[in-house]
Amino acid sequence: MLGKLIKHEFKAVSKVLGILHIALLITTIMGIFAINISKHSGFIFFNELTFILYIFILIAISIAVMIYIVIRFYQNIFTDEGYLTNTLPVKPYEHIIAKLYVSFVWVIINAICTLISFFFLMLSQSSISEIKIALWNYKSDLLDLMGNHTQLVIFLMILGVFISVIYMLIMSYAAIAIGQTMRNHKVLFSLGAYVVLYVLSQIVSTIIRLPFGFISLLETNTINWNTFFVPIILLSYLLSTALIILYFFITNYIMSKKLNLD
Repeated sequence: MLGKLIKHEFKAVSKVLGILHIALLITTIMGIFAINISKHSGFIFFNELTFILYIFILIAISIAVMIYIVIRFYQNIFTDEGYLTNTLPVKPYEHIIAKLYVSFVWVIINAICTLISFFFLMLSQSSISEIKIALWNYKSDLLDLMGNHTQLVIFLMILGVFISVIYMLIMSYAAIAIGQTMRNHKVLFSLGAYVVLYVLSQIVSTIIRLPFGFISLLETNTINWNTFFVPIILLSYLLSTALIILYFFITNYIMSKKLNLD
């Protein structure tokens, strides 16, 4: 049944998110066209203005993807649509997993499409050889900075992206679920719950990480990847994973025991 939920969720969200990414494609083409025209016409100011506008559009589309994902969860579970959704013969945690999985995939798709769009825009401004040289210089700088830890750093960065996306999504779900326990102004309380969860999570993370960082630094008397940065990063990931589990159980509990569709 979980597979069917995921399949249905993909179909439901892909209509809107597909249109947004078609808009991203059109924006990329128009951005390349406009910048090339301004470059050849000698209007440097217009060239820079077009580039800035293009960046703002990219950011706006990414934000729109996140807003739609959150609104989709709210409408599908906690509004009148929820009467139908919650009558399905599936457990609440299956709804959460299905929506979390589909949302995660679309956030990654959006990130990849954004990077590709930006790459083609850069390609329109520079030759492939110039881009290769820039990438090689970046790689050399990265190797000089990280030394033998480059592969580890790249792995931790990728892992961090995955954990951060899941964390951001499930915290939004938990905030919406908490807000729905109120009798009135549910959306407002959901926004407030998100702010509270975010602030509390940052406070807890800081309190836990600071002593660990000081101890690591005092024991080694030097800052390096093995003894300082890697343990701090891994501790942050562990805390984020613990909060992901906590927010998942909060959302599941409210949907199971405290569901309020009035």
